[in-house]
Amino acid sequence: MQRETFQLEFVTPCFLAGAEGRTEWRAASIRGQLRWWFRAVAGGCWGGDLDRVRREEARLFGSTERKSLLQVQALNAPDSTKNRFGRPRNAAELARSWGDEEPETVQRLKLVRKGEEVPSNPVQYLAFGPVAFKDRDLIIRPYFPAKSEATFKLLWGAGIVEEETRKVFARALWAWLNLGGVGAKNRKGFGSLRCKEPNKMYRGPASREEFLAEVKVLLREAREFTELPVWTHFSSRSRIFLAAHPAHSWEEAMEWLGAWLIGFRRRYGFPGDSRTLGKVALKNRDYEWAAPNGHHARENVPDRAGFGLPLPFRKKKDGETVIWGLEGEQEESDARRASPLLLHVAKFGSLFVPVLTYLPAEFLPEKARFKFKDHPEESFGMTAEQKGIIDQFLGDLLKKDLIQEVTP
Repeated sequence: MQRETFQLEFVTPCFLAGAEGRTEWRAASIRGQLRWWFRAVAGGCWGGDLDRVRREEARLFGSTERKSLLQVQALNAPDSTKNRFGRPRNAAELARSWGDEEPETVQRLKLVRKGEEVPSNPVQYLAFGPVAFKDRDLIIRPYFPAKSEATFKLLWGAGIVEEETRKVFARALWAWLNLGGVGAKNRKGFGSLRCKEPNKMYRGPASREEFLAEVKVLLREAREFTELPVWTHFSSRSRIFLAAHPAHSWEEAMEWLGAWLIGFRRRYGFPGDSRTLGKVALKNRDYEWAAPNGHHARENVPDRAGFGLPLPFRKKKDGETVIWGLEGEQEESDARRASPLLLHVAKFGSLFVPVLTYLPAEFLPEKARFKFKDHPEESFGMTAEQKGIIDQFLGDLLKKDLIQEVTP
């Protein structure tokens, strides 16, 4: 039996819990990530051939009809903590990080309560869910802290695996460790990992240049698939970006990512937004349709729904939550759609680099539509603005030279 050991460092905090809610370094979570990334990479390498991807996925990871050839063991879990992280930032600081210090922007980024500005914590913003306020008390779920270490092993059982499938798996392993993460909010940069020691199966990038070389291979192998993927996998439409400059700590890197999202979302489409994108006026395209103080409730679905669902605009009993469901059904079938934009923090030596991976695919299933949770009888098709919202976000960062795109 072939064995490979991976010694990992948590680059960013990791929210990973077991069945009873306690922090746990779990083989099932590692296995789930490897399976997801295998599907994403294989879809690009094999031209979206779903039957082939499913066949080889079942061979590696098992199915109801066959035993898995690949076993995962999670070892040497670190201690957990509930320490606070991130720093409060006022509107002017958020605007500076986002590269737009126009007076209208600074004003829009302000949160004001009882006549005073309330600062925002961009890192905690990304951790919404595991980090939350309850009766104004900050609640942080236990997590594995940055710089802590853990180990896992891969054990290959007896069985035939084609050499090409092994190569695709190795590429998927690389993609997971360098573009993804593990645990809750891993698409928002939490649970980013770094493999400390190379082995026969994996050699991590020691520099930005080595990282770019591997990413270019991923993109080149998928560029022949030019259609919009039915499920999330690499294609010619996939895009990967790195921050133009490195950060000096994981918190600084995550702060940039959080500030970029806060800036774009708060600035976009509110009643006083005087901008246009193409020929589309942005005024009233967002908060007016779902926010508690909106004046045109449920006129349409906010464009930011394209970032993922559910999309809550609640404040006590007011406001709306955007979900999706099948046309004609008033019962909620599934409120969630994962964001096609994945955030990660890479570590090269003592430097930290935000990485943004965009894997566009069909966002809603066939015959599915957007709905408001409290008014499921109304439904809305997906608009071009919702489909293109992440491209707008990335284009804004590119225009400001905050990120650089990796070209195959």
